[in-house]
Amino acid sequence: MLKLNREDFATGITTYYEEDPARNSPQSSPYLNISFPGTLSNPVLALVDTGSPWVVLNSELNDQLGLSAQSEEYKLHTRFGLMTGSIERQAIKLLAEEGTTLEVDATLFVCNEWTYTNILGYIGFLQRIRFAFDPELRKFYFGAYS
Repeated sequence: MLKLNREDFATGITTYYEEDPARNSPQSSPYLNISFPGTLSNPVLALVDTGSPWVVLNSELNDQLGLSAQSEEYKLHTRFGLMTGSIERQAIKLLAEEGTTLEVDATLFVCNEWTYTNILGYIGFLQRIRFAFDPELRKFYFGAYS
């Protein structure tokens, strides 16, 4: 795996996708396979978005996980308009094709009206891991802080 100052930087590697085949989007963006420990073992795709403050899952996936906006005290400005919801915690697994799968205690913005793509945001998820992209090989390297 990757090293930084002789310490592990990345303990897992996976291929990222440049589009979600379920969504007909003309733009290329990095998508990763994720899963949820103890609940949903089948992988789902999520967009890596450093501009999003939190993880946002579509309402169908929230239902499967038993998540529902408990209040409307948080607001999120999106390209689809202002969304309201609540903040919840949920473990998410980054699935490794090589190395070790990583479980992250994520902060989610739960919005019952979010029907769009799943998003892995910066605050409460990406900021909790080390990660790097290799666009030539379409690989995503990840690991926990040491």
